[in-house]
Amino acid sequence: MQSITSLPTNSHANRGISLAKLAETLISQAMTAKASDIHCEPLSQSYRIRFRIDGILYDMRQYSRDIAAP
Repeated sequence: MQSITSLPTNSHANRGISLAKLAETLISQAMTAKASDIHCEPLSQSYRIRFRIDGILYDMRQYSRDIAAP
C-alpha cells in the first residue's frame, strides 16, 4: 500500500496547502490503494486520516488542526 508522503505535516508548512489540494491528493491516494472509505478524524491537536481497505482501517497520516484555519 502506498503511504501519503507528498504533503508536509508540520503546522508551518500546512498554511500553504489548500484544503482542495489536500482532498484531491487524499482521494487520489485512496483510489490507488483501493480504499473504500477515507476517514478524517478530529483529535485534540490534529486530524487523523485513515483509509478503509478490505474492511480494515489503516492510519495513513496526521495533520495539525491549523490546516483547516483560514
